[in-house]
Amino acid sequence: MQTKYLSLKGMLYESESYLCDINCVQLWKALAWFRCGNMQLEVMLSVWKGVLYTERLCQGCDLGKVEDEEHLLLVCPNTQKVRERFCSTLPLTHTNTLAELM
Repeated sequence: MQTKYLSLKGMLYESESYLCDINCVQLWKALAWFRCGNMQLEVMLSVWKGVLYTERLCQGCDLGKVEDEEHLLLVCPNTQKVRERFCSTLPLTHTNTLAELM
């Protein structure tokens, strides 16, 4: 069930339906941070340093891939244990794309 809210400016908005499906507070917070772009990924941190997109590599693994949201959630070996922990809550597999997951 979506919840409707009234903003200070009188505009009506509603929460996303997936927020009602998540019962784990840690997962809910992590997803909120992720959706807001607060994950401190190299892909965003290096923008201000003028580093080319293809050179914003993950510092946590040796795959030589750009550290973006898809890499963090679906590919990086350093987050494998987290994926395994939440695989019953979210269908995380290597065949998923980030768009399918969101």
